[in-house]
Amino acid sequence: MGKCRNVEFWNFICHFGENKQLDLIDHLDTIIIPAFLNKNLTRRWGEHTTWRFHEVSFVQHEFDNETNFFLHGHLIKDTNLERSRFYDNGELIEDPKSIKTAPISTFILSLSDHRLFYIRDSADSPDMAAFKATIFKFIKATTNELINEDYGRAIEEWKYQGKSNRKPLKKNIKSRYPECSLEITALSSDASIDEFIRSMKRINKLSYTLIVPNGELNHSGLFEQLQDTQTNTGNYKTTLTYSTGNKEKSLEHNGVSQLTKNALKTQNVEVAIKGIDIHGSEIQGTNDELVLKKPLGEIEDSYTALTYRVYDMFRKLIVDGIITKPIITNKAKTMERISHVVRRFTR
Repeated sequence: MGKCRNVEFWNFICHFGENKQLDLIDHLDTIIIPAFLNKNLTRRWGEHTTWRFHEVSFVQHEFDNETNFFLHGHLIKDTNLERSRFYDNGELIEDPKSIKTAPISTFILSLSDHRLFYIRDSADSPDMAAFKATIFKFIKATTNELINEDYGRAIEEWKYQGKSNRKPLKKNIKSRYPECSLEITALSSDASIDEFIRSMKRINKLSYTLIVPNGELNHSGLFEQLQDTQTNTGNYKTTLTYSTGNKEKSLEHNGVSQLTKNALKTQNVEVAIKGIDIHGSEIQGTNDELVLKKPLGEIEDSYTALTYRVYDMFRKLIVDGIITKPIITNKAKTMERISHVVRRFTR
């Protein structure tokens, strides 16, 4: 019998520019997809640990007579496990050894609605924080590579023209490629939120940070109004905080639970809940603790079959009312753009 794995449900929110006026789709072909596909990109930590993407490929499936495109791949943590001794029959035995290991996590990114599905193969597999840090580094590296290529061509042209014009400046080249901001927020269920709230004896502080979404509409009352304010003022993030001001007092548990459920239904909110657990220790809940997980069981050998099964699970969660269906603005234009980009990379 194989291992029982869970699939986690996330929202991949990527913007470009000081005012976040561009999103994932605007730099899908120039930055986002190359950041996933470039096998030469790695992220190092210390002397022995390297993260890299492996076997990243496009997947195409039909749902409701519409073609959906996905990126499927693995995040590998290439590292060494070292020991200096082990315990046997009541005594410590000195025996230094090192072994290479490469725990993996599988990711599936839906390009049309930016939903990210994440499967950790084992307890020591890379978590979402590692995934976010890795892809963010690769996006920056890809952007810098584009800047250097454009700058190199500009210098060559300047030399070809006999250096008669003003020498190109790299900072002017950089302005063509706005800086990236990346947030990965959890999709949560009412059950996962209630379970965490029940583990808290007192709730001292509750914070919500609303993030501008990727070309989606937000139909959630207060949060819709806040999103409109963000758009009008140019703010990328808006934070609401509720606090008792006294660690011996608690916010009302049912109220916090309901507010958090409403907030996370927008799928564009970061949550932080601070307080004391039932044992008297400090506890903090963030999106990582509240993320929706569903049992997956055995993973198919075919990555195309796995992608279909996971996205079909996502669609059933929408039908069951557990999570909210993403509403894509300019959907026809977005789907055509994605189709064009995928054809370019797969021909």
